[in-house]
Amino acid sequence: MRPRPFTDDLTPATTALLSRARSDAEELLRAAREEAADTVAEARRRAEQVKRQANAEGDAIANSILDEKRARTRRAVRAAELRARNRAYQRLREEVRRAVATIAAEPRYADLTERFTAEARRLLGSAARIETDVGEVTASAPGARVDCGLRLLADRAVDRLGLAVEGLWTP
Repeated sequence: MRPRPFTDDLTPATTALLSRARSDAEELLRAAREEAADTVAEARRRAEQVKRQANAEGDAIANSILDEKRARTRRAVRAAELRARNRAYQRLREEVRRAVATIAAEPRYADLTERFTAEARRLLGSAARIETDVGEVTASAPGARVDCGLRLLADRAVDRLGLAVEGLWTP
């Protein structure tokens, strides 16, 4: 009998080893694919979570900015409203001043000036220094001053209207 070549004796072992190596490689490849799929799925879940969180944070920031802009707008509107009210109030004050100033052109104004002068002397005493100008009577004494002018009287009349002037800017 002839001895078999050395390589022939290893063929079944080599075949078995190759088969086992292929099987192991296929198992490793399957496990690697499964692990890769799990990793990709986890990455997608995390990416979606990060995206949701970023969207929520973005929404919160946007809402905060929007709230701030709304507040600024409300303040600007309120400031404009107050300026308009002030203009209306000042127009009223000027109209009342003009109307009261016409009294100075009337014949009875001399009597009114005398009454203002008498009131100033009564308040400050006979030593009071009285100054008169068209529509104005002022008196002064050491430490005191009295204004009985038409302008001041007009302003006081408007001031006494109080909340009634709100009708100027409310429907």
